[in-house]
Amino acid sequence: MPDYIDTLEISGLHIEIHTDVPLQITEAFLPFQSSFEKADILARIRQTELLPCIKGKRVYGSDSYAWIDTCDGLVCVYLDAEKDQRVYAVRQKLDAHHVMIQYLPGDEKYFCQDQNTFFHLRFADMICAFGRMILHASLIQSAYGGLLFAGPSGIGKSTQADLWCRYEKAELLNGDKPVLAKDDTGSWLAYGSPYAGSSRAYVNACVPVRAVIMLKQGSGNEIRRFNTPQAFRHLYENLIVNVWDQGFVQMVCDMLTDLVMKVPVYELVCTPDVRAVQVVKYTLEGGGMNGIGSSKA
Repeated sequence: MPDYIDTLEISGLHIEIHTDVPLQITEAFLPFQSSFEKADILARIRQTELLPCIKGKRVYGSDSYAWIDTCDGLVCVYLDAEKDQRVYAVRQKLDAHHVMIQYLPGDEKYFCQDQNTFFHLRFADMICAFGRMILHASLIQSAYGGLLFAGPSGIGKSTQADLWCRYEKAELLNGDKPVLAKDDTGSWLAYGSPYAGSSRAYVNACVPVRAVIMLKQGSGNEIRRFNTPQAFRHLYENLIVNVWDQGFVQMVCDMLTDLVMKVPVYELVCTPDVRAVQVVKYTLEGGGMNGIGSSKA
C-alpha cells in the first residue's frame, strides 16, 4: 500500500506520521507542519485484515475507546459506537519513540484527517515520556513573560487573556491546551498547540513561564500566591492526566513538583475588566507580593 508521510513539530518535538491514506491537514495543524532529519516520535497507521487479539483488564474507556491493561502494557482499542461497539482499531505504544495503530478495511474515514488521527494517537500519552504535560489554560506572551490563566470551564480564562491583549499588547498563543516543558537549563516553557478551543489561536511558538494564575470570579479583584501544596493541588486538577496509567501519573507528578517549586502560582479573584489586569501587573512588578501574600485592586 502507498506510504503517506506527515511531519510536524509540536512543543519542540519532531513527530513523523506514516499512513496508507492521504492525510488532510486542517487549519489547527497547519502552523505545526515542519521538516527535519530525525523524528522524536514515529507513528505508523496501517490497515490490516485481522486486528491483534488484545487480552487483559479494561481500566478506562467510553463508548468510543477503551484502555486495556495487558501483559505487554496498556493498549487502546477503538470502538464503533454506532455498530455495537465493534473494535475497528488498536493502538499500541511500542516504546517512547514508536506508536503503531492498526485498523480494519473500510475504516479509513477515521484516519484521513489530522485531528482524528491525533485523537487515535493519544497526543498527551505520546509527549509525556518526553517531559511534557498539557494544561487547560489560556496562554499569553506578555511584557512579563508567559502567563497562563487556568481554571474550570467557563471561569473566564479567555476573558482575562483578551483583556491582556487589549490593554497590555500581549499576544495570545493558545486558548485551551498549551503544553508545558523544561528547557535545557531546567526553566519552564509554555508552547502553543493545535488544541486551541474557540480561540483558534494555533501559534507554533513558546515562551518562558512567568506565572500561572488560577481564576476565581468575584465582585472585586484580589490576588494571593499559593504555597507549594496548594499550587500542586490546583494545577493537577487542570492537567490532562491518564489516571489509569500509574507511570503516566508518576511522570506528571514529578514534573508538576518541579514546576511549582520554580514558577509562582497565584489565585486571582477577579472581575472581567481592566482592574484584574492591574492587580496582576502590580503583583508581577513586586508590589506587595513578596512571597506568600495578597494584594487588591
